Amino acid sequence: MGPKGTGELTGFLSANSNLPGPRSNLTLAFKVAELVQGSWREHEEWLRGRLDDWAHSVDEYLLLCRNITLGYILSAYDDEAYEEVLFMQNFHPMWRAREAVTLGLQKTLSSRTGYTLKLLERWNESGDALILRNTLMVLADPPSLRDSQQARDSLRAYIIQAMELVKHISPEAKRGDGYKLLKKSLGFVPSVAAVHDGRIVKDMENWARADVKEWKTVVRSNLGKSRLRDAYPLETERIKAALGRP
Repeated sequence: MGPKGTGELTGFLSANSNLPGPRSNLTLAFKVAELVQGSWREHEEWLRGRLDDWAHSVDEYLLLCRNITLGYILSAYDDEAYEEVLFMQNFHPMWRAREAVTLGLQKTLSSRTGYTLKLLERWNESGDALILRNTLMVLADPPSLRDSQQARDSLRAYIIQAMELVKHISPEAKRGDGYKLLKKSLGFVPSVAAVHDGRIVKDMENWARADVKEWKTVVRSNLGKSRLRDAYPLETERIKAALGRP
């Protein structure tokens, strides 16, 4: 991908975004990100200009494409400026732009696991619930969990951190969007992780037995996921018994 023959790229993306609508065209967004990464060394200056154009657009799909693409770039190249851009995009008012951060970083995770985990560690020094939530979403990537013990260990640690946060968070903080999104993600991320990490099944049993309402809510939601029941039929029945009545 380069300057020749690509003058209509932006218009093509907007025209084929599937927006407005419930589902954006992620297949196209991932393909564009792949093409940009593959052409980066040869056409970096021109491609940076296009990414800047998309960044200043009010088009949500272009922002989604830009943020996914940044993850692809970081999967192959160091770029502190783009690391900072992606951190700030976690707080973008458009939800698709925010979600694109996690989608792009899953590519980074699959290619540069140690680098990505260190990046997420730095981001979580902020202590922000939204950053923690997006960290869970990046790491809840089945191929990476299957292939990397580092990814499994890291996701389990962040799930435990998130469970402690929902236990101790103040009533005022519970009204924030970051907490609400974190709690929603905890409703399914442990089940994704558990398929590849049996330790989390034991963690869930411990949470089920604890006298913490928020923990029981999270565990009950994960027990409703077929992926968990299929992988651990006997264990899920035991956890269900430990929960007791709703």
